[in-house]
Amino acid sequence: MTGSERQARDGRSDPPPDSGAGQNATEREAAPLAVSVALCTYNGARYLDRQLETILHQTVLPAELVVGDDRSSDNTTARLAAFAARAPFPVRVHVNERQLGVTQNFAACVARCRGDVVVLTDQDDLWAPDRVARTRDAFARDPGLSYTYSDAPLIDGDDALVGRMIFDSVPILPVDRARLAHGDDLLPVILRYGVLYGATMAVRREQALAVLPVPAHWSHDEWWSLALSAIGRSCRLDPVTQYRQHAAQVVGAGNARLSTTLQSARNRTLGHYEADAVRQRAGIAAARANDALCDTLAPLLEAKLHFIEDRRYLHRAGLAALPRFARQLARGGYTRFAGGTRSILKDAALMATAWRRRD
Repeated sequence: MTGSERQARDGRSDPPPDSGAGQNATEREAAPLAVSVALCTYNGARYLDRQLETILHQTVLPAELVVGDDRSSDNTTARLAAFAARAPFPVRVHVNERQLGVTQNFAACVARCRGDVVVLTDQDDLWAPDRVARTRDAFARDPGLSYTYSDAPLIDGDDALVGRMIFDSVPILPVDRARLAHGDDLLPVILRYGVLYGATMAVRREQALAVLPVPAHWSHDEWWSLALSAIGRSCRLDPVTQYRQHAAQVVGAGNARLSTTLQSARNRTLGHYEADAVRQRAGIAAARANDALCDTLAPLLEAKLHFIEDRRYLHRAGLAALPRFARQLARGGYTRFAGGTRSILKDAALMATAWRRRD
């Protein structure tokens, strides 16, 4: 696809689908919210057609489908062109000039959308037939709603249910599962875990753009769920998509079995804490530079950075780190940023182990 063909497909000279040209203010206020779909693709030809069919057969069609292709080398773009030719809504495909990766591809794709609300989607999942309708209605009911999310049943490469939900893949505290079920006030949960998956999310476009750029070392769904939780509200919907698990996907659901969790704890080295600290510093810099986040999110990320640095020192210094351990206990760091009692006991055991290694 040439640059001119991409520009023509993007339809950049066309008015946005929700522009309201020729309407007065009252009519624009009464008009339903326009819903865009942001689809990012990369060598997705194997499952793409099935995903596109579920978008095509929505009970309420989207105002547009905006695709960011990250320079696929299979026939993904040909399949998109064939779909665009028969879709009853605009399909705008942009092939990146260079590979951006998943996070920046989604950020750029959402920025190209024109609707009030943007539904995020992967290239290989299957939508519920009323995903657009339920998403639009949720945002219409609550003008202060920043994003929606849902749990999702997992499917395999043959579309068969595997018997687990996506939230089963995250080892989280019971209180946090209750927050996820309720759907609002998720900021404490997001601070502890990267628990939401972009494939189940929809965002109010204006707010999503207001918290860009996504900082280095963050995924788009982690950043949007955290930043939007800091400035607005969330809403949990009943499952809106089936989330596919297969060997070729970039991001997948993990396994929350106890044996897996314990093995992960044993494998968590000082290098992991350093990587966490680097990531937090990038988030702090982004939040400080953003008027909407500098007073809300930046102080929280700074407190989490101090917690991470204290844990890193604790794992290296053993019992010599008791003052820092006590400080985080007093400040509630283990409750705010980790797994509570479970993390306290783990760190106490690792402190003792580190001290014995020094003897």
